[in-house]
Amino acid sequence: MTSVFCDRISEDPSHLTLVLCQTELVGLMQLLYAMLLADGPPRHSSTPTPLTQHTLAITMAAIKALNNAAILDLRMVQVSVVYVGSRTSE
Repeated sequence: MTSVFCDRISEDPSHLTLVLCQTELVGLMQLLYAMLLADGPPRHSSTPTPLTQHTLAITMAAIKALNNAAILDLRMVQVSVVYVGSRTSE
């Protein structure tokens, strides 16, 4: 995945983009999947389980981190999200 999808790595002297790309956004998508879908996929006929303050705080922090990564390199985030999503649905 790294060589194909991490186009802007040479523009980043801190190598943050490289780290985000190689670690699939530092596992943030997997964390969100695990926390928000812990009870399984939502059912249309049931009321969603309320989220705890802890879960909401972690979710908001992860979304803010993903937003900041998207500001840095939107294409890398889009490709990483699709890649992680395709692996999670298997």
